[in-house]
Amino acid sequence: MLNPQECSNIVWAYASVMIFSDPMFEEMGKVAVSMIHQFDSQNVSNSFWAFACVMLHDAPLLAASSGRAMLLMPEFSMQELANVA
Repeated sequence: MLNPQECSNIVWAYASVMIFSDPMFEEMGKVAVSMIHQFDSQNVSNSFWAFACVMLHDAPLLAASSGRAMLLMPEFSMQELANVA
């Protein structure tokens, strides 16, 4: 099983090389939703950035990530805020 850092690293890597359509990337969205409660501010912001870059429209992922981001907002660095925005 992946930990939150590994999950966010994988989606960040996919977005960095601009892989926009891949079953594994889409599956990572489901994994992220299932473990979002474990994500720290960096994991949330990197994942937000990655899923936005590939324009993945996943309502459950967005809802879960948004909720977690709201809880972690006081901990966000300026870069993490920018990634989420």
